[in-house]
Amino acid sequence: MKTFILPILMLSLASPVIAQEAAPASSTIQEVTSKGITMEVQGQSFNIDYTPDGKFTGGDGMFSGTWKADGDKLCLSLPDMGVENQCTVYPEGKKSGDSFEISGEMGSMTVRIR
Repeated sequence: MKTFILPILMLSLASPVIAQEAAPASSTIQEVTSKGITMEVQGQSFNIDYTPDGKFTGGDGMFSGTWKADGDKLCLSLPDMGVENQCTVYPEGKKSGDSFEISGEMGSMTVRIR
């Protein structure tokens, strides 16, 4: 009986993960990924550009990676920097020209949608 229950339990725990799909991108995430941003972190300012195929580059080519949207979150992976699927919540309703603060591992950052 135990050998029968364990696989069912494992499958039931895994099923929600398998079935989950990312939520549609919020309007802010759509603006960010279509227009690009200028980000200021610890006194340093740099541009980040996103492409529709889920890639991005920043700092005049100093770093690059992949992105995906999940509702109000923008999730980034930068393999060269050891960052994998780091998600940040962006405020709703922002558009080109707007600036706002987000928090991340490096502290508070100012984002301006170009």
